Amino acid sequence: MQVDGIPVDLLFVSLDLDSVPEDLDMLDDQILRGMDEASVRSCNGVRVTERILQLVPNQERFRTTLIAVKHWARIRGIYSNVLGFLGGVNWAILVARICQFYPNSLPASLLSRFFRIYQMWTWPNPIMLDRVDNPLNLGFSGWNPKINVRDRLHLMPIITPAYPALNSSYNVMASTLRILKAELGRGFDRTLEIETKKASWTKLFVAPVFFQRSKHFLRVQITANNAEDFDGWFGWVESRLRHLFLRLEALPDIRIHPFARFFDFVETKDESPESSSKCEVHTSWLFIGLKFPAPTAAPVTGATHNVDLTGVIRDFALYTDQWEGRHGGMDMQIDHVTRSQIPEWVLESVDNGADDSKHVRKQTAEKPSKKKKRDDEVAAVDCPTQNSTKKSKGTC
Repeated sequence: MQVDGIPVDLLFVSLDLDSVPEDLDMLDDQILRGMDEASVRSCNGVRVTERILQLVPNQERFRTTLIAVKHWARIRGIYSNVLGFLGGVNWAILVARICQFYPNSLPASLLSRFFRIYQMWTWPNPIMLDRVDNPLNLGFSGWNPKINVRDRLHLMPIITPAYPALNSSYNVMASTLRILKAELGRGFDRTLEIETKKASWTKLFVAPVFFQRSKHFLRVQITANNAEDFDGWFGWVESRLRHLFLRLEALPDIRIHPFARFFDFVETKDESPESSSKCEVHTSWLFIGLKFPAPTAAPVTGATHNVDLTGVIRDFALYTDQWEGRHGGMDMQIDHVTRSQIPEWVLESVDNGADDSKHVRKQTAEKPSKKKKRDDEVAAVDCPTQNSTKKSKGTC
């Protein structure tokens, strides 16, 4: 839901109480007694936030620094837990740890030290704000790599400070960790320039040249025929995109760079060829940069290096089809595009860097341009347009 245009998550939990007192202490572990795992996760959304604020030496400086870090992460296209990067709680814990390291520092100094510390952090050593005990023996499983094999596989553990302690960044994968480390390194370089008076703070918050780093991209297109259907269908596909990234990064001949921002627009189309009625089609795009390692042997002049993504994309389309709430008008399409085929409004919205929101919105879509001359290629990508396979059950 949204309040004054601001997205808000509503968490529900059933407490084992006859009534809820106004002075309820959410950090009292007793309130977890009798809860199921899902309720504990909902309850911990509030408990973790409250505990973080308890553990920082100066809340005002913490908040100011966190605002800057989150703005930087959004601008740089690395703010999204669901896509395998880091989200709000992850960044908050990272900033809080810096505040603990340097309790007397001002926000500008904390921001510089944030990049200094994390650009050299040896992952998967965990980030922890406090030791989390379980004196009541409530029996909920927490993050413990000594016991749980799955916990040992986590690449960038950032541990929540409320019982049960969990890894808030379990979605991070090899490709997104590489991108996060590169961005933290870039941030450190910029803060060094700022500290030596060679640059201003604005240079830290410059948007990435994402669409200049690659010539080839996968474009994930999510569509639905009305806003309500779009919200549900978009949420489902977004929550599954990480599985697409995992399959792609496992391929030996490719390096991927997902960009954690969606580009939205609404088109007015005919309901059917026989009807003059119109409907609005809501669309969102996500782009994945593709790079290909240079061949070990010198290539023959004019030869191309073929990479087949068809199977991965087909399997992902089948995976997204599993949602029972899907019906006619909801579709997901993945196709290969080159830089020259990406609309100017998308390129400009990233290059300008003025908007750090998750969704970049364009009210009226551009008409598709005539096919431009293809970029000089280092590879030929065998990736035909792949639609979600379930047949549409209706029109607009």
